Amino acid sequence: MRVHHIAISVKDLEKSANFYKENFGFKEVRKFTKPGWNGNAIILELEGLQLELFHFENFADKKDNLSDLKVIGLKHNGIQTGHVRKV
Repeated sequence: MRVHHIAISVKDLEKSANFYKENFGFKEVRKFTKPGWNGNAIILELEGLQLELFHFENFADKKDNLSDLKVIGLKHNGIQTGHVRKV
């Protein structure tokens, strides 16, 4: 089992991506947007760990609904396993 990815919504996508690239050595894997989004994303990778950075034009600074991608901050972690054992 390992951490596969971490998703973070940020105020400034390029500035945030450059921070992780310059200070930790992350490499850019891809940029994308989805239909209906008013924003973009950049996927960075370092030694198998992906960092998903999201930015929305109408981002929210408040912290009352952290499941909303538009609220700035940590969104989720993804854990990868070889298999799941039924208990």
